[in-house]
Amino acid sequence: MDFQGVQHLTMRSMNIITTAFQEVPGSTILMRYIRSSYQNDPARSAIELILVLFFIRYLCAASYSTKQTNFVVLTEDVGSSTDGDGKMHLG
Repeated sequence: MDFQGVQHLTMRSMNIITTAFQEVPGSTILMRYIRSSYQNDPARSAIELILVLFFIRYLCAASYSTKQTNFVVLTEDVGSSTDGDGKMHLG
């Protein structure tokens, strides 16, 4: 594939993606917000992008149950490894 073929394919893909994005409700408001915030403060836009990526990662992460019963049962068997003075003696 030559350079013009790659360029044509890239432009066609970008047009398809742009058209699909514009069909999403609220996309024009989002694009206007991004354009105005980038012109005023590019660092803020970078921080917002990082926060959005973190939020997406958080939503996609596995959830863990807080009611698990997989825990270690503690016992009162302390006397086998200590003497009467309370110091540990190994072996």
